[in-house]
Order: sequence, then structure tokens, then C-alpha cells
Amino acid sequence: MCGSDDSFEDFVIDSQEPTTSSRRQRSQSTDDSVVPCSQRPDAAHDTMVENIDEEENREHGESDDVIRILVATDIHCGYGENKPNIHMDAVNTFEEVLQIATDQKVDMVLLGGDLYHENNPSREVQHRVTQLLRQYCLNENPIAMEFLSDASVNFNQSVFDHVNYYDQNLNVGLPVFTIHGNHDDLSGKGLTALDLLHEAGLVNLFGKHSTIEEFIISPILLRKGETRLALYGLGSQRDDRLVRAFKDETISFLRPNAGAEDWFNLFVLHQNRPRRAIKGRRFASKPIPLQTVRPMVCDELVLDKIPPGCRPVTRTERPKNRDGRYIDEIAIEAKLNEMIARATSGRAPRQPELPLIRLKVIYDGDWINVTPANAKRIGLRYENTVANAVDMVTIKKVSSNQAKEKKMKDDETQFKDELGHVSAANLQTIVCNFTPG
Repeated sequence: MCGSDDSFEDFVIDSQEPTTSSRRQRSQSTDDSVVPCSQRPDAAHDTMVENIDEEENREHGESDDVIRILVATDIHCGYGENKPNIHMDAVNTFEEVLQIATDQKVDMVLLGGDLYHENNPSREVQHRVTQLLRQYCLNENPIAMEFLSDASVNFNQSVFDHVNYYDQNLNVGLPVFTIHGNHDDLSGKGLTALDLLHEAGLVNLFGKHSTIEEFIISPILLRKGETRLALYGLGSQRDDRLVRAFKDETISFLRPNAGAEDWFNLFVLHQNRPRRAIKGRRFASKPIPLQTVRPMVCDELVLDKIPPGCRPVTRTERPKNRDGRYIDEIAIEAKLNEMIARATSGRAPRQPELPLIRLKVIYDGDWINVTPANAKRIGLRYENTVANAVDMVTIKKVSSNQAKEKKMKDDETQFKDELGHVSAANLQTIVCNFTPG
């Protein structure tokens, strides 16, 4: 539900001067669209980021009004931290994201939540993420976006009432805006590890809400040339709670009173949702394949579909071949070898060598009462071949009744997705509306 608030007109600034802290006013720029480097303190450290040349953007045929945003989400730094092969995967990919942002000369990085895999990540993970943000985001590159909204409202969880690139004590050349996800969400006193990054001036954390009774979402207002961006954010909420908020109309989105239709609205949230596509003509998106993500193949093996001659002779005895090997283990290993070949065949040069393999083995039909194979023992045979040998194979038993119930649920879900979710209270009304006479 969209609404307006008379007080919101104060959030839109008509002049070219950006909103700043009441304790520290930033020097005015001679160029309204750019905060010049010369008015910032010198950087206190070296950086890998080269200065951005605005002329290069013009040579590529882009208007000075175009806002270039790199969107990334669910990086999960710290995932598998205690697993030897994959403990640095997410951190390495986060560095690639920041490197792409630098190479593509974007105006900002927008993270959709779950930068961290946990609410309270280890010191090692926080240390590495802080290093990367300082290395790639603190530099003397000019920022061409004006911040026009009231930062004390957008970042009301912080005592610093300004966006980080308006802080005279920081040289921010690559702004990062982020909401929190369901993994790095709030706990205890309402803090997350992202709050530490925000207070350090490395990211701009928005979309936090201290109450769940009502959600009033005030956008971050950005302007570059003639382009105006209203950036709305809502950190991860329980799905049922958010559904009630929309149903009870206790969630509202504030809009500028003057010229609201001149703003491009962008809403960032971190929720489960039906499959939908974003449509519009006022923007263009370009997917960028990551080159450091570990190759991964997921598949399942239904044992009841293997040839009849290889099925159990009795209801509980595992069948063997002529060499005395168990038939189910032979089928599992053959499937694993095929998956590993698929994963390694298309590996890019920067991708880790050992792939991630996930195989679900389903014992159903004639196999339902057979003692299943030892998944861990099979996985250990691939210890030097895959990155997740111990948990590579999972075993699941599915009876014929369970299979039928699953199919019915899948069909029901597909029906709801196509026709929309209909409550029982409204079903009779809808049927009557489509009944002739």
C-alpha cells in the first residue's frame, strides 16, 4: 500500500546542498552533482581502486544521468567456516563482487541481505569483510550521487545522521547500501554485525525497524543529474508477520509530495515469494556471472527407476551383483561420477578445483524396506575429488503414499501460483461470479 505523509515533504530538499550532520557541515561543492575529492581529507591508507574517469563513461555512450548500481545478495560470508575446503569461498566471492563494482565503475553497490551467514559471525570473518570494504570502498573517487533525504530518518538506528560518503572523516569512493537478511538479522538488543560496519562508516545499513506493529518505510532519495531514485528498504521479517502487515494495512511507503511520479522507485526486501519477473522500461539490467563461485551440481537418484533385474529379491535384503558389490552403491557411485564430470568440465580458471556435489538418493517402491547404504562411507571415497565429501550424499525413504501426497501438493501449489491464493471465505463468491445465470 502506498501512501503519503504531510511531514514527508521536509525530506525532499529543493536546493542542491545535501543533508548533513547538524554537528558537522560539509563544504559546498562547485559542481552540484559531484562531491569533489579535493574537499575530503587525504586517505590514510593505500587502496587497490584506481580513480574513476568520468570521461570514460561518456565514451561508452552513457548519459551523465544514468545511475549504475551493482546488485548482489546472499553472499553468506562465514558459511562453512569450520569446513576445510570451503571456509573462504563466500569471502572470496565477496571480494569478486567488490572488484566487479570497481571495474564497472558503478555509482553504488546494493546488497539485498545476508552478507553474513550468521548474526554474530566469528572475528576472523568480520576481520576479513572489514578489510575488503576498506580496501575497495575507501578511496578518493568522486561520487556523483546527491543524498537528498533526511539521513537521521533513513539511518535512525545510528547516532551518525548522514550517509557515509558525506562524512568528512572518511574518504568513501564506493558507497555500499544494504539491508539485513534472515541470517544476519537482529537479535538480543536489536543489533547485527552489519551495525558494526555501519557505525564504522563502511556500509549504509537501512531498512531496520524497531517495532513490528507498524512499518513506515521512508525512502533514501538519491539524485544524479536529472535521474531521481527513491530507494526503499525492508530488512527480513517473518513471512506471516509481513503478510499480516499488508492485510491489516499497517505498512506504508512514504512518497515525496511534490513530483512523486518523477522518482524511480526501487524496493529492496529479503523474503520468500512466488516466482515473479520485474518489468519496466526505465531501467536496464545485465547479469554478471561470477568467476570465483565453486562449481556445484545438485541431482537426485530414484532407486525404484533402475532396471528391474537389479531390484531387491526380498523386501529387506540389499541386492548384490556377481562381484558381490551392492547394487545401490554401484548406482550411487555411477551417478556421482557423472555429476563430478559435469561439474569439472565447465570449470572457469578462477573457480576452485574441487566441486560441490549434492546427491539425494531416494529409496522407494521395492527399496522402501531395504537398509540404505552408508552415505558418509560412500562420500569418504571422494575425499580428494569433491569439496564436501562427508555430506555429499543424503538418503531419503519415500513410500508410495508419500509420493502421491507430494505430487498432490505440487499440483496444488502450481494451481495457486497460476490462479492466485484464494481463501476459503472468498471461494464461494468467486465461484458464483463465474457461474452462468
